[in-house]
Amino acid sequence: HAYIGTPPNPSPQTEHAQAHSDSESPMDNWDVDSSRSAMDESDEVAYSVDAAESIETWAGSHVPKLYAEAMDGKPVVAIDLGTPTSVEMADHYHSIRVRIDDEKAYGDRWFEGGDQNVLVCPNPIRLMKKMIGARVLRVEFSPFNSNMAIAEFHIVGFDSSKFAAIEALDRYRLRRHKR
Repeated sequence: HAYIGTPPNPSPQTEHAQAHSDSESPMDNWDVDSSRSAMDESDEVAYSVDAAESIETWAGSHVPKLYAEAMDGKPVVAIDLGTPTSVEMADHYHSIRVRIDDEKAYGDRWFEGGDQNVLVCPNPIRLMKKMIGARVLRVEFSPFNSNMAIAEFHIVGFDSSKFAAIEALDRYRLRRHKR
């Protein structure tokens, strides 16, 4: 999903999950896509939400999309920016700033996903835990050949049940806890 830089395809499961989610919480605007991996038959789930506003760059207007998902047995938080970020170094990491609700913003380095339009959080579990119960996630980044931009996501509805669904599909969780 986020790695290829395109939103998940709508499916009957997605529509059902949205209808079910909407009836539980009118403030929850997360889309849900659940599927099974064609490679190893593992379950996958992806929650996504569009940014509150589009971002203007030299290449046009783009609405970023935030993903919190479990793909190929790994938890992932990624943002499809819809536009490439500025080139920083050859290591494909990009400096960003993250702010959740009214907390102090902090700097982080996210890496490129499957294309130059996607940034992936290096520590998705930590960020997901901070997102639980939060209202707004802001990510400041530098689009290619443009001024700094802030993608603001209304993340109301990202709760412990969504986090638990992702964490349950994390095949690597037990190995990390044994270290």
